[in-house]
Amino acid sequence: LCTLHYVLCTLHYVHCTLHYVHFTLHYVHFTLHYVHFTLSLCTLYTALCTLYTALCTLYTALCTHLTLHYVHFTLHYVHFTLYYVHCTLHYVHFTLHYVHCTLHFVHTLHCTMYLHCT
Repeated sequence: LCTLHYVLCTLHYVHCTLHYVHFTLHYVHFTLHYVHFTLSLCTLYTALCTLYTALCTLYTALCTHLTLHYVHFTLHYVHFTLYYVHCTLHYVHFTLHYVHCTLHFVHTLHCTMYLHCT
């Protein structure tokens, strides 16, 4: 009777061991899927973050480049505006000089024609 009991216990133990091995294999399989999925997600996430960082860096570089161009051209614009004001002042000065000369000429002509010069 003890031997039969021992055999049944052994068979039950073997049966339980086979179930344990079966579930262990399932667990390992599931773990491999989990690791693969995690690595795939991490790789995808890393790739997307790297792409995003590269695009942000490129965008920042372009913005900086364009801003420097804008500052450069603004300085040129200010310089040419000041030069234009300078030229305008010269033009006003020469216009006043021309008006003065014209008045002087008219006065001289008037005096010469009518002999009124004193």
